[in-house]
Amino acid sequence: MAAITFRSPAPHLQPFVSTYWHLEADLPDRTIQSYIPGITVAWIFNLDDAGLIRHANGSPGASDDLPACFVKGPTTVASHVEPAATTRNYGIAFKAGAASLFTAVPLGELRDRMLDLFALDDRDLALLARLVQSSGFDDVTRLFDRFLSSRLSDATDIHLGRMLYHGLCRSAGSGQSRFVLSSGYSERHLRRLFQDKLGTSPKTAARIGRLRYTLDAMQRGVQPLSQIASSAGYFDQAHLNREFKAMIGASPIVFQSNLAPLARRFNEFEASPKPDRASR
Repeated sequence: MAAITFRSPAPHLQPFVSTYWHLEADLPDRTIQSYIPGITVAWIFNLDDAGLIRHANGSPGASDDLPACFVKGPTTVASHVEPAATTRNYGIAFKAGAASLFTAVPLGELRDRMLDLFALDDRDLALLARLVQSSGFDDVTRLFDRFLSSRLSDATDIHLGRMLYHGLCRSAGSGQSRFVLSSGYSERHLRRLFQDKLGTSPKTAARIGRLRYTLDAMQRGVQPLSQIASSAGYFDQAHLNREFKAMIGASPIVFQSNLAPLARRFNEFEASPKPDRASR
């Protein structure tokens, strides 16, 4: 049984933060929770044993203990978590491109990693983690708001990362070269912006955007998979299936049918905009 409470940040933080959450879950069977690739960065503060993170698309034996408190970076392949039997944590989910305002570590160094928050060279963030671990959700919400607000004074190009990501997702049908031209940046400068603001390359960000759009469309259950593939910017359904296998380790149908309810809630934080037209 799992109880998840979501709260909105203060209004001036809402352009940058998707949500705060408080999770309390009793999972005696330790059901594997699968999280799909995404641009979202999250800070997670566990109050108990955090469980195991399984790598390489969940391959048996390839697992590590999760830190008690950690920064989850952008992910280019699915991650599979075997939670502790009792899991309690607080978390912050940032919107695409916004985490660079609050995290001292370059986002490119966070890609496909979950870094121990106490190992970062950030005393203020470590202090926040200690305070959060001994507070109720009302106090934690206020702590999150105050801490994030204190870091907004250094914000520059605050919406650039999200604009780049959404623009790239919408141009999936017309190709990356046209997106480069329409952005007004050189290809080299654009790659640097994506690494700085999103922690990944334009090509990888586009793959993630197509994947997430596909899963959103599948969950609505209105279109057949072949039509979704076209709308998302894949060449055909076979192309979609190959991308899913490479990034998640399963076909779209298999992944969706096996997605645990807890993971399903967290995968909803990051929705990709619909591409303007399908690629051919």
